[in-house]
Amino acid sequence: MQQSTTSGHDVRQTANTQAVPSATRVFSTSPSATATDSGGTKAKRVAVLITPALLTDREGAALLNIGLRGFLALQNEAWFPAPVILSARAKRHVTSELLAAVVNRPRPKRAIEPSQLAAGKASAKRSQVAA
Repeated sequence: MQQSTTSGHDVRQTANTQAVPSATRVFSTSPSATATDSGGTKAKRVAVLITPALLTDREGAALLNIGLRGFLALQNEAWFPAPVILSARAKRHVTSELLAAVVNRPRPKRAIEPSQLAAGKASAKRSQVAA
């Protein structure tokens, strides 16, 4: 944890990896608490969320609240934005493009059912009709 005082405001950087995805950084701890500087001035702490502009695959998956495999599968979809290639081994995704693409993606008319589940249901119907 890092703590500093800036113009009378107490600012703490916390690393809460379970409550907040790794793509988001949290500053301060309690929005309702007050801090007092050396001059006796009280200032309210404010929680600020900062999300980096460029994300790795793992951070992009955390931002969208999906698994890494699902995120990698989404990259093959036509509507998914192309990544930024920084070097041969450094691929990043633009946060604003990811969020805009997910919001504007084509939506299926009905829920997509996995092929194995559909086959199992069809098999169960055939066995009930035969009985």
